[in-house]
Amino acid sequence: MHEISNRIGSAYYAFSRPQLRERIIFDCTASNFPELWRKTYFEKRYFRSDPLIVEAVKSNLPVFWDDVGVRASNGVVSDAMAGRRGFGVRSGVAVPVRGRGGQFSIFSFWATDPLTAFRQRFEAQMCCVYGIAIHLHDLAFRQVSGVPRHHLNARELECLRWTSLGKTAWEISILISIPERTVHYHLSEASKKLGAANKTAAVAIAIRNNLIDL
Repeated sequence: MHEISNRIGSAYYAFSRPQLRERIIFDCTASNFPELWRKTYFEKRYFRSDPLIVEAVKSNLPVFWDDVGVRASNGVVSDAMAGRRGFGVRSGVAVPVRGRGGQFSIFSFWATDPLTAFRQRFEAQMCCVYGIAIHLHDLAFRQVSGVPRHHLNARELECLRWTSLGKTAWEISILISIPERTVHYHLSEASKKLGAANKTAAVAIAIRNNLIDL
């Protein structure tokens, strides 16, 4: 990702593997966007209304900011687009890659310079970008992604699901009527079973393996 990003002069990048169900379920595998933005993006579920992602899901070609505009269907500036601007982003592109058996990924790149200049650089490197993107896509989907060896119990799954919806441990404790420390325990156990470093990573693994739905 760094190599592609450097070639086209983008400041930020992200590699994601959306699950295309009735609603988009987002699994961001790699990104160098600021942690604050990534947290906001997922907690507020911006990926479900992000014009770039929505259009990329339907396209086989790169989708630029000027292809979709910055406004949602109700005419209001998209929260996702406005949020990126808050980090100095002025242009961007989403590159969809499709593989066998419905495999799908999106490579997103964001630049701090005007769209015209960024688009020219991208188009000059398009063949290289797609070559590397397809290679990374294949590598990602070759990795074993079967259901983890250790089965999660009902409480662990329940706590993970509420966490995926942006709830804190305290809020989850109120929702399912158990002590907050018990919520922390279940999330810790789930993370261990899934081989995750933290609860955020555990949620991503659980979604990827269809253990929880949103």
